[in-house]
Amino acid sequence: MKINDVYYPVAGEALSKKLCRDVPLFDIPMMSDKRWNELVAEQKAKHGDSYKAKALE
Repeated sequence: MKINDVYYPVAGEALSKKLCRDVPLFDIPMMSDKRWNELVAEQKAKHGDSYKAKALE
């Protein structure tokens, strides 16, 4: 499905009770919270905490 000149793959459709019609389910890769937190920890170990408040130093 093309939205604002960007193509998004559609995995299927689901019935919206509010809209009373089928709506597309986009096939967009997701990342788990666990993996996100692992990557954050790796970046902090590698580069330090760039969001650490200066007042706490």
